[in-house]
Amino acid sequence: MGRFIDDRFEAEFTVEQSAGDVWKQLESLKTDDGKWFLPGFEAPATELEADPPRRLEANKDADPCKDTTIALEFESVENGTRVLVVQSGFPAWVKGSLDSFTIGGNQIVADLALYLRRGVRAGRHGMPWAFPGFTAREVETGLEVVDVLPSCFGERLGLEAGDLLLTLGGAPLFTNLEMQVLLRVFPAGEELEATWVRGRDLRTASASL
Repeated sequence: MGRFIDDRFEAEFTVEQSAGDVWKQLESLKTDDGKWFLPGFEAPATELEADPPRRLEANKDADPCKDTTIALEFESVENGTRVLVVQSGFPAWVKGSLDSFTIGGNQIVADLALYLRRGVRAGRHGMPWAFPGFTAREVETGLEVVDVLPSCFGERLGLEAGDLLLTLGGAPLFTNLEMQVLLRVFPAGEELEATWVRGRDLRTASASL
């Protein structure tokens, strides 16, 4: 599993191919204008540095996380190639939602590893999802709201920082991963009911996602 260290996300995995074969497999996805289209990241990236077949560094050209730097390092090991993935340069506000961004980072790495191991581009992390308009952190009792953006689903519900979110759309919530799955199942604009705890009060409301 990957993790955030300061302003960067790091993860690593091993594939059975040689570093040269891994490089060729990624290079085959370069666009006609020379952009790298890296599986998992699902966006064109401008090459900053290339040292085939050992290292690639590129700038992500599109959202989400536009203008972050993606660095891939390939090291030959006994059973194939060790791949180190580093994404850095995230804005400061990401630190307030590390649970969600760590989930996203691991989903990206899973899709990249899938492509390098089996040649399949799944694009799972890039599939559409609704924007909740709030961030939450995982605590012992579930999901605690950290902040709420104006004019979004969370504000329409009436959520406030410190609320403990219990259910969304009739489904129980304990982790950010569960919330992300629900935000991919329910389309934007759908009316959803949520329950949460504020202090010692149980509250319920509905709003359009």
